[in-house]
Amino acid sequence: MLYLISFLLLINTLLFPRPILANCSLKKGIGGPGGCPDVPRLNQLLKQIDVSWFYTWQYCPDEDLYWETNAEFVPMIRSLHNYNRSQIEKIVNQRNYQGKYWLIGNEPDNTGQDNLSPAQAAEKYGKITYLIKSVDPDAKIIMLGLSYLKNWWKNEFVNAWNNEWPSPQYATLNQTITGWHIHTYAHPWSGETQQQAIDRIKRHLNGWIENNHQNNHYELWVTEFGNFQKKDPDTMANLTNFLETNSNIDRYAYFYFGESAGKWGGTCLFNTYPQWPSITSLGSLYASLPTNPQSSCVTLPTSSPTPFPTNTTTPTPPPPTNTPTPTSELTPTATPTTSPPITTNTPVPTNCPVLQGTLNEAELWRSEYIKGSTGTIERNDWMTDFIGASNGSCNGFVDIDDFDAWKDKYILNLQNQ
Repeated sequence: MLYLISFLLLINTLLFPRPILANCSLKKGIGGPGGCPDVPRLNQLLKQIDVSWFYTWQYCPDEDLYWETNAEFVPMIRSLHNYNRSQIEKIVNQRNYQGKYWLIGNEPDNTGQDNLSPAQAAEKYGKITYLIKSVDPDAKIIMLGLSYLKNWWKNEFVNAWNNEWPSPQYATLNQTITGWHIHTYAHPWSGETQQQAIDRIKRHLNGWIENNHQNNHYELWVTEFGNFQKKDPDTMANLTNFLETNSNIDRYAYFYFGESAGKWGGTCLFNTYPQWPSITSLGSLYASLPTNPQSSCVTLPTSSPTPFPTNTTTPTPPPPTNTPTPTSELTPTATPTTSPPITTNTPVPTNCPVLQGTLNEAELWRSEYIKGSTGTIERNDWMTDFIGASNGSCNGFVDIDDFDAWKDKYILNLQNQ
C-alpha cells in the first residue's frame, strides 16, 4: 500500500509541480497595513514574503479580503476601537473563528498609541476580553502589546486586573489569557553600536521570558520588531533568526508590511505606487528568512483551549472607579456558547488496518498539492474532512481512502485553474 501512495505522489507531482517556497515558518508573521483598507492583491503580497500569519492593528469584521487570504489573519481590538457584540459574533460565527487567537491592546504605555495607565488598561482591555470570551469561551487572548519590555508595567496591570475583575465572579487573569504580546526594536542607545543594541534586546527578551513564562507557560508573541529608524537588513536577519530559534517565543511579526512611504519608508517590504506591489530588497530578505526554520508551515498548530469560568452566565462587570459606566453594548451578559471541539492528533492505534501515514506526512501531501497554502480555511476544511476515517477508526491519521477523497476534492480541480 505504501508503494501505491508513493506512485500516486509521483504521478501528481509530475502533473502539478510543487510550488517553490522560501523558509516558511508557522511563527513568522507581519504587521500592516494600519487599518482595514482594500489592499490591492493582498494575498499575492503575503505569498511573496512567505508568512504564515499577519495582523493590521484592527479587527476588520467586514473586510472579506483579509479573511480570504492564505495567511492567517489575527484580529486586534484596542481600547480606542468602536467595537460591539454583534461584530464579535460575526467574526466568531460567520468567519468560523471559534477557538482562535485575538490580539488585545497596542502600546498602552505609549502616549502616541493606546495611551493608558495600567489601571485603565486593565479596565478597558478586560471589557474587551470578557466580551470575546462571552461569545467564544475557547478564544485565545494574547494581551497587552507593550512598546517596550517593561515588566513593572505588566505587574501593575496584573494587580489592577485582579482588583477590577475579582474572583470568583470572573476567571483569573491566568485562566483568561493565553499569552502576552510585546514590541522590541533594536535602536541603539547613546554610545551603543548596532550590535550592542541587538544584544541588549535579546537579553531583555530572555529576562521577560524568565520572569513571565517559567511557571505559567504563557505564550509570547513579539508583534513588532526590527529597526524602523533606517533600512537595516543585518538587524532584520539577526533578530528574525533569534526569534525563530528561541523556543519560548511562539510568534513574531516584522514591522512594517506596507508601501514605502512616510516615516517608515526605509523599512517597508514593498515599493510605493506605481511600482506597488513590487517587493523591496528588505522584502526579499524577509522572504528568505529564517535561515533555519524551527516550525514548518506544513505542521498543524495544536493549542489547548484556555480555561474559562464554570458559571453558566457571564456576570455584568461592575462600573470601574472614576470612569463612566460601560454601555450595555460592551458589557457581556449572554450565556457563553460552546465551540466545536478541536481535532488533535492521537497516539498510533495498535489495531489500525488502514493506517498509511502520520499527520505530518498528510500535511506534506497537502503542501504539495494545494499550492503551498498555509491558510486556515483550506487547512481546517481539509483537516475536518480527511484527517481520520469517517467511521472513527484510526482517528488522527490518514488512510488511502482519505487521501483519495482529498485528492478528488482539491487536486483534480487545479487542472482548471
